[in-house]
Amino acid sequence: MSSVAAVVMPAAGLRWWQQWPAWLLAALVGLGYFLSSPRAGDFWWFDASRHAMNSVFVHDFFAQGGWKDPIRYAKAYYDQYPGINIGFYPPFLYLVTAPVLGVFGVSHAVCQGVVAAFAALTAMAGYAWTRPALGRLGGFAAGLMLVLGPEVALWGRQVQLDVPAMALLLWGTWALAAWLEAPRARWLVLAAVLLGCAMLTRVQTLFAWPLWLALVFLHPVGRAQPWRARLLCTGLYGLLSLPSVGAALYFAPVVGHLAGQMPDMPPLLSWANWGWYAARFPEQLGWVGLGVLLLGLLAWVAWTGRALVSGRPAALRTVLRGRAGLALAMAVLAWLFFSVVSNKEPRFSLPVLPFAMLAAVLVIGRWPGGGYLRGEGHPALRATSLVMEGEGADGAFGAVGAVGAVGAVGAVGAVGAVGDAKGPGAAHHTAPRAARWSLAVVPWLAMAMLAEAALTQRWSDVPRVTGHHEAAMLAARLAPPQSRVMISAHRDGNFIFALRSDGQRPDLAVRRADKLLVDMTIMRQLGIRDRGLNEDDIRTLLARERVAVVVAQTGYLGDQPSMQALERLLSSGCCFDLRATVKIEGRHRPDETELRVYLRR
Repeated sequence: MSSVAAVVMPAAGLRWWQQWPAWLLAALVGLGYFLSSPRAGDFWWFDASRHAMNSVFVHDFFAQGGWKDPIRYAKAYYDQYPGINIGFYPPFLYLVTAPVLGVFGVSHAVCQGVVAAFAALTAMAGYAWTRPALGRLGGFAAGLMLVLGPEVALWGRQVQLDVPAMALLLWGTWALAAWLEAPRARWLVLAAVLLGCAMLTRVQTLFAWPLWLALVFLHPVGRAQPWRARLLCTGLYGLLSLPSVGAALYFAPVVGHLAGQMPDMPPLLSWANWGWYAARFPEQLGWVGLGVLLLGLLAWVAWTGRALVSGRPAALRTVLRGRAGLALAMAVLAWLFFSVVSNKEPRFSLPVLPFAMLAAVLVIGRWPGGGYLRGEGHPALRATSLVMEGEGADGAFGAVGAVGAVGAVGAVGAVGAVGDAKGPGAAHHTAPRAARWSLAVVPWLAMAMLAEAALTQRWSDVPRVTGHHEAAMLAARLAPPQSRVMISAHRDGNFIFALRSDGQRPDLAVRRADKLLVDMTIMRQLGIRDRGLNEDDIRTLLARERVAVVVAQTGYLGDQPSMQALERLLSSGCCFDLRATVKIEGRHRPDETELRVYLRR
């Protein structure tokens, strides 16, 4: 992951060692995230163990020669460890993690370390976005603010796709801004690769495509560049996006159900739906983070008022120019996309948060000098103002402008406001007409967010769930050679990962009760069907599958007749003895209390 920063950071016009604040920021954030994360098989989010297991699968695929017969290997692997779902999710995070597992060994800590590295890249992206306008101290503070919010802090300490995808989006959009500031093909190639890798990490990042098309083909700066390079880079971006799009189409029935009307979610055409994510800002950003957004909005409104009062409405467009406008456009595009999708969770809108924060911080840091408003002070800003006011600028607005926010994207290319004639990220020696106090506000806001995080114990109170690792180690000790273990639990992925990473029993295979006894599509909300098995049927099934150990969560899917029959069979003592009861501890669901470990007589 540091290689990404090593490629893009020199674009700021300085050698990599001159960017020491960014590297210091990355080290602090990466270590802070890693050391405060669950790392001992105690995954909290039910999907985190599966993402970790997907990375292990990719590692084993290459280490064990699975590439020689990939279909047969994948089937055999799933038969042994039915805790992978790599076909449902794009593979980039797993491809990145696999070689790290090869170096440091297979463990939860290694998988979490990779995600922590992406959190560090997120902070570095904040520095790269803002340093030209805010200076080193302001850039350091802005990068820190991106990773201090509760939502980012939570999902950056679970093995999840959200933070890696967000980091790639930030850097990809930064490279796109660099291309507009200093149109060289290498920046467009870099933007295509990074945004494509974001799609290869999480398909929901497709909301960045309208921005790409608007800037590359409609924006005046983009239109002035050779069409061949623009087409080739667009093709590269599309090629990298294809696997994610293909997987989404393959799982279209499930994806369509999630995107359509979900139970307990507001209708699409309702105020509750369009305000759903905005209402979550306090829990996503914290109260100080919300205050930063409101302060940025207030500064923007003040700028707008000044433009109207001064009788220069054309100046309103300059407010949306530069990196602040680009960040705002990305935030609005993400908000629109996730608001349309019916299946809503606070983490889904994670990409909205850093771009909204960047827009607010850039506006706050440049107020009240008004350099953005007047187009004064910096040669690149004046030049870009001429470009934006030249032929085609209004056409770009109209071509994109079915939605007002996307229309603003057409004018985003005045990103020269934060560059200079020497390159895309070169620093201002003096911020044009920006008061020193406004630059000092950003570090103080970062300190306030840090204090809030400490007071709310955000770094010590990280959710985790224990018990499954202990049960897996016990099952590995009890199971005879070449036998199988059945797991019946909500977090069966925790158990399966522990058996593969720490069990030291490659001869064992796992069977899942929620696959053999019921038919459930990904999650219960999408439908569950009982298979109608009685105790005799289950006894025969377990014998046929050579199940020697059963690990059962008390009451798991207890409303399904076949699961009830399994409970009765295990409790009857006819063929299994209870050997241990492991308590489930941590932040778990109320129905998760204990795991009972049974050994066949």
